[in-house]
Amino acid sequence: MANPSDLIQRGDYVIVKMHDEVSTCIIKVDGDQKICRSKVSTKGLVGAPYGTVFQVSGRQLVCVEDTKELDMLDVPVEYFASDLPQPTSSSSSSSSSSSGGPGDDEGVVAGDNRGYVDSNTAQRLKPDDIKQMRAAGASGKTIIQNLIRNSDTWAAKTEFAQEKWLKRKQKKYVRLMRIIKACPRTVCEVYVAKNRDKVCMCAVLSSLPSHPYQCLTHTCPVQVCGLRWDTLAQMLSFSGLHAGSRALVFDGVLGLVVGACAYRMRGHGTVLAAFDGQQPHFTVVDMLNLRAEDLNVIQTVPSEELAPAADNVRALGFVQCTPEEVARQDAEAQALAAAATQAAAAVKAAHHPELVADAAVSQRVRNAKPHQGCGRQYEPVARVRRELRAGATCLVIASRHHPLSVLQECLALLVPSSPFVVYCEHVQPLVACYLHVTERRLAVKVPHLGPYLAPI
Repeated sequence: MANPSDLIQRGDYVIVKMHDEVSTCIIKVDGDQKICRSKVSTKGLVGAPYGTVFQVSGRQLVCVEDTKELDMLDVPVEYFASDLPQPTSSSSSSSSSSSGGPGDDEGVVAGDNRGYVDSNTAQRLKPDDIKQMRAAGASGKTIIQNLIRNSDTWAAKTEFAQEKWLKRKQKKYVRLMRIIKACPRTVCEVYVAKNRDKVCMCAVLSSLPSHPYQCLTHTCPVQVCGLRWDTLAQMLSFSGLHAGSRALVFDGVLGLVVGACAYRMRGHGTVLAAFDGQQPHFTVVDMLNLRAEDLNVIQTVPSEELAPAADNVRALGFVQCTPEEVARQDAEAQALAAAATQAAAAVKAAHHPELVADAAVSQRVRNAKPHQGCGRQYEPVARVRRELRAGATCLVIASRHHPLSVLQECLALLVPSSPFVVYCEHVQPLVACYLHVTERRLAVKVPHLGPYLAPI
């Protein structure tokens, strides 16, 4: 019996791997989703094991048999042309035999295409006919088989020429895709591959002597700052993150680092996910299909809470609250939150009765996931301040902004002998952080590492 975690479930995020990296995408198995520039139903994915190859047929996804171990473009000729004419080498065997018989050796394709002239008249199937077949919901395999039947030169081509022609037509008509399970490594690979050829203008401006290093926009094309899976693995390894840790994470890469930390901790410990701006943008956390107990370890922290907490720790030291104090603080925060909610509802009902939120909206707000809250209500703020003043056992910083100012405040929130990791896609901010730490003797064993895998 298959493990339920190895089967695709409704509501899961999956990676649709195509024949090229640009077309690879991440979708949610729910209703209709856009794949290959067309809306298709994801109902056929439910219950299938990860790694299965599917084909777009009309608006449905159909499982392709006997291709689980094959690559997207490694489908044999027999899959399309099992009942069609095979290549003939009668016309070319005489030429090959007269030149010494190169086709006599095993593994060498006999014949050649010297007598083939591409005059664009060998195909009897017109583009309008192909459009009608597509509109009728014909599969890519059916279209290619009709192209083969209506080709006057198919039988005269060598086996190598047939495979080359099939791969070209397969990219156009047969949309094969492999469904891969979403995890920190695969999601990181997708983001890096789709943004590999994009250049952030902030990096160009930062190279100018008169321009300070700063990211000018929150919609940077390189959404994960070039964070590759091998670098992400290095960060988690050097940070000493494990189940039961109290990790302080400043994430500016769509929640990739926060999700990877929660994925490793498996519901044990605490992840203080600091963010900049008004709301956290941890989109990748949802894509990892984490369990409810895995998400409960995430506590969002507004960035403006870091400096006051650091000042408090410098003045009074780390504060560990007893369970009685925690219960009392939570009760006070809940009372303040309830009073504020009632006051806001009364004002809204008195002045704008048409804007009163219904029960469904209120329930949806209460059921929001932990990593989606802004952390600025009474109850989360009290919890955030208590967690920050208790100290963290490891620190991970990955942001498109200059990390030095964040590192200066977060170092005060680390308990002694705690590891920390700083990631930046540019070397100048890392050098500034390195000098700050070494000159003030704030840490020992501070290596300056690059990516493990060299770019290709």
